[in-house]
Amino acid sequence: MIANNFQRAKEYGKPIVIAKSFDTNETLYWVPDSTLPAVNLGGCDPLNYLERTTLWEIKKKYRVPKKVWDKIVQCYKQNLDKFNLGKEATLESRLLISEIEKKILDKLKREYRSPSASFFPAYDPLSDTGRESRNTAVIGCSGAGKTTIVCKIIAQNFHEYNRIWVFSPTASSDPAYQALQEELGKTKVRLINSNDIDAPISLSALGKAAVLVVDDLCSTKPNAARWIAQVQSQALYEGRHLTNNKGHGMCTFSIYHDFFKQGKTSSVRSASIESSRIILFPHICKRLTTKVMKQRLLMTGKQIKQIYKFLVPEDRYICMYQHHPNCVVTPTGVKLL
Repeated sequence: MIANNFQRAKEYGKPIVIAKSFDTNETLYWVPDSTLPAVNLGGCDPLNYLERTTLWEIKKKYRVPKKVWDKIVQCYKQNLDKFNLGKEATLESRLLISEIEKKILDKLKREYRSPSASFFPAYDPLSDTGRESRNTAVIGCSGAGKTTIVCKIIAQNFHEYNRIWVFSPTASSDPAYQALQEELGKTKVRLINSNDIDAPISLSALGKAAVLVVDDLCSTKPNAARWIAQVQSQALYEGRHLTNNKGHGMCTFSIYHDFFKQGKTSSVRSASIESSRIILFPHICKRLTTKVMKQRLLMTGKQIKQIYKFLVPEDRYICMYQHHPNCVVTPTGVKLL
């Protein structure tokens, strides 16, 4: 389940960082499931966590009288410790309260929303990239904000890394890459025009504890694209094993416009297999997002519907974690799957 406070998260077991918001100084953790939720909640009406349609279905299912229903609603609004239903405390009313409590607790454990936050996926270099794949595929149409999000993720999570290599036809002119280089320094961030590559690149030349960003290979000259795709595939398969003395492994970000039109290339196959995180743009490219979730991630229609139901207009992107903990990270919240 989700915890939004480290001290509280430690009480529920060993926490795993899911996402961070540097704007509001919030960090979200995954902790083992427990009886009660591990989030800090202020005084509120618990029924507000459930949708009206859900409450209507429960009320219809147990057919409790309006007088009993009003008492239950009033009890939740006043945050009373006990339900005082008197003679109306029938089996139906007790079952209704039990189901409401279960649905509220389940939602509190599996979902977290902070409208003022700006969450980004968290990458723990020491505990993650040296042992497990944290390679990320970013898929979206032009102008969706792919490079901007990747640069913000790198700036917030990989400032301790030795090198950040960016291969893109617009590496030196893209404002997002320029801002990243200005923030972390020219020595650390190397911006390379993809079309200037005229020879194979060895994985060892990138160095240990490196971040590799491959952007827009479809707009790169064929020969250059072939050399870059080769080192990209090698980094995806073997990069996490190239650790430095601190245990930091390599992490690769693969940026695509359309995952399917480029589906026959080696780099797309490698990214499809080895990317444990997928960033998509549901409000801007909904059809492509649905196609990726259905055909690449093999999600059911019910799962996809639940994800879209969780989103709000402010959620510019979603990041799907295909590893443990399996969840969806958005700018304003997290939903466990």
